[in-house]
Amino acid sequence: MVRAIALLVAGFAGAAVAREPAAITDEAAFRQAIAAVRADAKNYDKFKESVDTGLIGKPFAISMPVQQEIEGQGVAFYDYKDGKLILDVSPQNAWPLLAGPKEKLPTLILSDSTKMTGKYIGQNAFGATAEVRDFRNSGAGIAIVDSPKPMLSPMRAAMNAKLLEDTDWWVALDLPPTEAKALALNAVAVVQGTYAKLPSGSVGFCSTGSVSATISSPSNYSSEKCFIGAQVSRIALIDKRTNAVLKEWTTASNPILGPELWGGVRAGMNRHQLKQAQLNITDYGYLAANGQSAQVEMEKDVASKVRVRLDGFSGRPLMDMLTRQYGQPLASKCISTLCEGRWRVNSQVDAYLSITGEVTYQLSSDEPPIGFSP
Repeated sequence: MVRAIALLVAGFAGAAVAREPAAITDEAAFRQAIAAVRADAKNYDKFKESVDTGLIGKPFAISMPVQQEIEGQGVAFYDYKDGKLILDVSPQNAWPLLAGPKEKLPTLILSDSTKMTGKYIGQNAFGATAEVRDFRNSGAGIAIVDSPKPMLSPMRAAMNAKLLEDTDWWVALDLPPTEAKALALNAVAVVQGTYAKLPSGSVGFCSTGSVSATISSPSNYSSEKCFIGAQVSRIALIDKRTNAVLKEWTTASNPILGPELWGGVRAGMNRHQLKQAQLNITDYGYLAANGQSAQVEMEKDVASKVRVRLDGFSGRPLMDMLTRQYGQPLASKCISTLCEGRWRVNSQVDAYLSITGEVTYQLSSDEPPIGFSP
């Protein structure tokens, strides 16, 4: 909630502040693709052909200046407090037009500008008048489909909000003020990857928003930002004075997805990826097929475990079946027909049988399910 409020306020209150644009390889092709997505967003013909930007699968590299901003604005920013310099690549969530909150994607904004488009004298229901100014914001960037694993943002880390979603890539450096300022003014974020289709199958989307004028704040703001889908393979924070890499994240060394838990569901999958892995899964993570029902549990908005029930199996028969499948249990206990057990599925995943006949697949490094006590 704090982050959402900060984004709303900063998004429009910062409209008069010109952000430094980022640089991207083959900028002309990127701008042409954004223009095509923007035009498509205004075309409401249900029978229109899909936009083809010609960019899907092509590589890109972005250089983002680190600037004085706040968290969650879709840019690279710096902060300095208590002798620590924070350099942070902090995406902004965006939603395609008419889409719901579950369709959100993290975005990085390459360019963002606001212009005053007119003014008039407005009047409220009580007869009070004020000069109202109209402002229009326009932006362009990438929507992140895949990326290296993000971190808990600096704000959330300071709040010790460990259960909230991981969103940012950042580093904290202990530096005296003079050195910190020099580095902050010379740091850049490099983002590399390839253009990719969004989970919806489209190449991009536009996100809109508006704030209406009031007597106390007599300005109308409207915003339209358009994005191209991208698979990000590397994010790095670099000191451009020496080209020294201060910190980097790659999909090879920091994969966002962990091992398979069950049925193609991997630890770390978001809702879009779950849909791709299991076409029949509901928005609430429920799946039923072949005499089995499964519930995917989400932690930090990504898959963390899968709870499975098998029709007609419980107690000792289920324990015997799991033993045949995974070998002898690491721990087990039976009282009459009720059984509990733990099996090592592979080097990273364990299966837990509860006395209710439910089998939970989760990372071996996680705490056992509540109530498990062989």
